[in-house]
Amino acid sequence: MSAESPTTRSHGPTATMALRALGVARLDGRIVREVRDDRTATTQALIVVLLVAAAGALGSAAGAGLGEFLGQLATGVVVSLVFWVVFAAIALFVGTDLIRGARSEVTIKELLRTLGFADAPGLLTSLGFIPVLGIVVALIGFVWVLVAQVVALRATFETTTERAIAIAVISGFASVLVAIIPLAALVSLGVVDI
Repeated sequence: MSAESPTTRSHGPTATMALRALGVARLDGRIVREVRDDRTATTQALIVVLLVAAAGALGSAAGAGLGEFLGQLATGVVVSLVFWVVFAAIALFVGTDLIRGARSEVTIKELLRTLGFADAPGLLTSLGFIPVLGIVVALIGFVWVLVAQVVALRATFETTTERAIAIAVISGFASVLVAIIPLAALVSLGVVDI
């Protein structure tokens, strides 16, 4: 990559979003900081999260009918959005109050942007329908997302890798516990079928 960030050149919004997603997937801290600081990138981060949810539904829909696919898509979107927001909120608390980095004036929107783009490697889940290989590729995508989240947290909080890992682990476990409550409510209301 050249000294100039690929996303600072004159590109349309879609090209910029794709280049940013690629940069974050490459674990490029400069691109993560660029996303963090661009207040207009929150919608782009949301789109990345939605695309990853759609990719997951596509990858798991092998042999499914349209109705089943749409159900998996709706479930994936709801689960992804809930977990994205809950994880960002808990990471904000953990990173600003429990494990402080050099930058303690972090906002929820900055975290939503960087963590949303960190989901980009999850697009690999679209290959989940391929027997055996799909599972391996999806697992690689999952681990890649975890690493990208650590890079996103490190850049957002301007902290060490060790502290970013601690923020990620604490936030991840707490998010699973917290996200279960609204998801269970949605399941019990019949809105989501897991």
